Amino acid sequence: MAEYRDPFDDSDDFSDGTESSVSSYDYDLTLMDGNGLEDIKRTAHESLNLGNGYQGTWYGQEAFREFYQNWRDGIVRSFNIDPSDFRTETQTLKMQIIIRAISPHTKNLMGYIQFKWDKNNLGTLQLVNFNAALHKDHLVNGGTTKAYDKTQSGQYGEGMKLAALIMRRRPQNHTVRILSSGFMWNFSFNSKAVLTCTLTKEKEDKLRKLKAKEEDRKKQHKPRELKPNIWEDVAVQIGSGRSERTQDRINQRKKKSDKIRLADFKRWLEVSIDIAPPTNIVRTREGDLILNREYKNKTYLKGLLLPNSSVSGKPLKYGYNFREGDTSRDRTSMAYADDEAFIIAKIWGAALRADGDIFTEDSLIARYTKLLEKTFGGHKDYADVHDADCHASESTVKKVWAYMLSPAKYRNGKAPFYYSPTDSTDASKIIRDCLKREPVLVEERLWNMFCRHHLCRTPDKERYHRFHKAALSDLSNATCFANHMLQTLAACLRSDPATSDMKLSFVDTRDLGLDVIYLRKERMWKINDKWLTFDGAHEHTACVLDQDDTRFHLLHELFLCDHAATSLFRIMIDELSGQDTGNTPLKELKIRLESNGSIRIPQMVRAVRLSVKPEALMVTWKSSGRLAMISGHCKQQTSVVLHRTDTCRDKRNIPLYREEEESCDCPKQTVPPTCHKALFNNLSADHFYFPMICTAEHGSFYAVPPPSKRPLNGEETAAAGLKKEPSETDLVHISSGDSSSDSDIDASEPFSPGLQTPIESPRTASRPSTRHSFPQSATVDRTSHSSPIRATPDKDLSNIDDVLSQLRDYNSKAQEALKSMNTEAAWRILFETQIEHKDLGWEAFPGNHDWYRAINRNGQSGFFARSRAPPAEDETYADSDYQVTAKSAAAALQDMERCMLTLSARNEKLGDRELREPRSSKPVKFTNPKASANARPTTATPHADVGVNGSAREDRAISQDSLYRLTPRPQERPQLPDQGPVQASVLGISRNTPIRTIQSVTQFTGMSPPHSKRAYCESVSDHDGKSENEENSTVKRFRHL
Repeated sequence: MAEYRDPFDDSDDFSDGTESSVSSYDYDLTLMDGNGLEDIKRTAHESLNLGNGYQGTWYGQEAFREFYQNWRDGIVRSFNIDPSDFRTETQTLKMQIIIRAISPHTKNLMGYIQFKWDKNNLGTLQLVNFNAALHKDHLVNGGTTKAYDKTQSGQYGEGMKLAALIMRRRPQNHTVRILSSGFMWNFSFNSKAVLTCTLTKEKEDKLRKLKAKEEDRKKQHKPRELKPNIWEDVAVQIGSGRSERTQDRINQRKKKSDKIRLADFKRWLEVSIDIAPPTNIVRTREGDLILNREYKNKTYLKGLLLPNSSVSGKPLKYGYNFREGDTSRDRTSMAYADDEAFIIAKIWGAALRADGDIFTEDSLIARYTKLLEKTFGGHKDYADVHDADCHASESTVKKVWAYMLSPAKYRNGKAPFYYSPTDSTDASKIIRDCLKREPVLVEERLWNMFCRHHLCRTPDKERYHRFHKAALSDLSNATCFANHMLQTLAACLRSDPATSDMKLSFVDTRDLGLDVIYLRKERMWKINDKWLTFDGAHEHTACVLDQDDTRFHLLHELFLCDHAATSLFRIMIDELSGQDTGNTPLKELKIRLESNGSIRIPQMVRAVRLSVKPEALMVTWKSSGRLAMISGHCKQQTSVVLHRTDTCRDKRNIPLYREEEESCDCPKQTVPPTCHKALFNNLSADHFYFPMICTAEHGSFYAVPPPSKRPLNGEETAAAGLKKEPSETDLVHISSGDSSSDSDIDASEPFSPGLQTPIESPRTASRPSTRHSFPQSATVDRTSHSSPIRATPDKDLSNIDDVLSQLRDYNSKAQEALKSMNTEAAWRILFETQIEHKDLGWEAFPGNHDWYRAINRNGQSGFFARSRAPPAEDETYADSDYQVTAKSAAAALQDMERCMLTLSARNEKLGDRELREPRSSKPVKFTNPKASANARPTTATPHADVGVNGSAREDRAISQDSLYRLTPRPQERPQLPDQGPVQASVLGISRNTPIRTIQSVTQFTGMSPPHSKRAYCESVSDHDGKSENEENSTVKRFRHL
């Protein structure tokens, strides 16, 4: 055999000036020894056992890809580098192209590819990788050491042999020769047109000389040249142009092989991403994401092109280079679509992690999200996200969700809220109205992907979640309305053993459209704090009172909206399920809870107040039970316990009255149902106290306790000019629905809708009455804790003349009081606030007036009565208004009431001769000092009088109470000029509302019923100054007496 001659010996030498390291090569771990070639003396022929038509669709590019794969895999393994670190440098000269593989660690040359061409653009190709060797077994099909090495691309052990076959057969017809392990491996067809490999051993003399030169180079530390060493390298030489036998069986003559065209070689280079890498590529340990448009719909496996792109058959929006994976037998694509989708998902996950939190329109997360939306939405099915809902990692899905919530996805300037087609039909309305977001519909597959990682919620679940996480409401400055709602709900839950351990909390939910939620695990109710306000509690609940009425009562700590508490508790009951009731059937529990609430809530005591006195505390309250408005029908007594704050602080939070729980020694009183006050004497001024009040019945609801207070000590009593309350011998317990007294008139208390009970003097308390019957609860009860109201008149009133004298004295006092009224505090009727007199609780009060709420310039509130009789022709509307009196008039009126009570007690003996008006067909005329001479008189219709016990008597005609001024009907009132702004009041009256100045008050022409005082003294205060028109002051009252 002829001596081996390097076909590139006549070429120019190129060196990179570096020294390579020595390692093993892919084909074998040895260089010369143990490679299966030891028995070959000179020449050997090995058949490759490949049919000439095998892989008939492959051509030169596919064959080059196999050679290139072996070249790169050999370098990676020989020099022990990571495949992702493999880089090449390309140098293009005048007549050759050199591609060098440079070590990423030492920068030494690890191998090279060299293509030289002539003037006809025809040339030869050489692929050289240093420190490698071939083994004889590599000529056998399946012979490979790379099948289970993830750093290697080869897996079937036929790449080198198949590439040689394709290069040798038509239409390529290129020679293939390999220099390795001291042998020349020449691939050609034998006489039977079967591809064989002839192995020819290099001569020993030649080999010794070459080795000696290499040793000298190393000693001189010179870099490797672009020449292979046949004993330690692998060099593949293609297209030398020798004459060899072809595959044609008919014509067995040798034929000169073809050289490689330059254009073909450049096209071959496209099979590798390493030689001409893309400019826009994201490299990760999972693989590479190629964003260049020219790489669209291309896939690479370890840097080598897979001709058929995606195995799923779907188009790819971007290009991908897989670091691992199995290919099909023909190397055209990945072996399995599911594996391919999984690897692509991993590449995107790694790329998104490397991209950080960049949410611009050109960011990777934006690109990936668009792929998901288009594919899952059915617009276009991309292989990039094939089965992404199954393969995408949690971090990837979370990042997609974060991007979808970012400002980049806002619509109309509003944050989106995503919902699925399976949500309720009102989902979009809930999103807009309750969640304040822009509803965006997403496809079910994308929605399910988010749900799998617990990222999204339906609109209803989002409302529930926000409600659950809402901040607790600040109840430090809770209003009367809020406190009563809290106390009522707590008591309702404690009223039944199945719910007694449940807790309450109010949260600020920002109008989520939910009222309550029940947290079963915590046994906790969370309630929308809108229920703590009048407007919120009446959002979907009607109220018999208007807003001004309710606000007025709430200012005086009087809660009248039991229906609101009942409605909320009913909503809570409906939220319960069978697992919340223990051993109690759900239906039975709901009926029981609703029954308890409907009975106990109206029985609650209201408006509890604690006023300080010298070494004593006065507790007053009101009740709104239905039976409290019917005299003689309310038998429930009231339990009042005054607790010391330092010893019984925890008692304040007890919502329910239970007899067995009373264990402290604090003073207690049991009060008749018609009495609304309790005095506790002989208290220490060093301690604070608070009262707990409820009806004296097991299971009753406690009222909202007022703030703790302490009695006045001696110094404070002296400084205030007060005196200690009289002893019990001077006081009697008065069973009266009125909470005011001689010594302590509370000018801010609202009217209590209960019937008054007459008061007997000590002299007449023991006298039986045949004309009037007293209810049992109204009897005088002398106790140590009695009311401070004195019931003994100043002088003996046994004679009727003395009584009339007393009334005349009262009339004079009233005149003086009315003169001192502040007329600047003009009153203004609040129209649209008309109420029925029956709603005021005055059963026997004459019904020929229309009643309205009113407010004056000082912000005071009261009632106005407007007569239904038309005014005289020359009578002005200003003159026909009834005005509420000042505090001084109220005090004088109380004196009159005492006289009237005494007079009523003596009624039987006197026979009512002086008090009874003779029946007559002529009506009683009212006089008006300001009316003109020809003014038409106003008539008083006979009405029922009020007896001493509140019963109606029809045999008496009395005129209306003239402490009111007649007000015209709203539809008859003319438009008056604006006479100045009204002071802002607690009722929210406009500052610019026109008002009318009252010039005078009309005369008194009749006596007021003893029980009607509060009607015209609802809100009074001291006034200074005189009336503007003193000559029109009140004339003598009780003229008919």
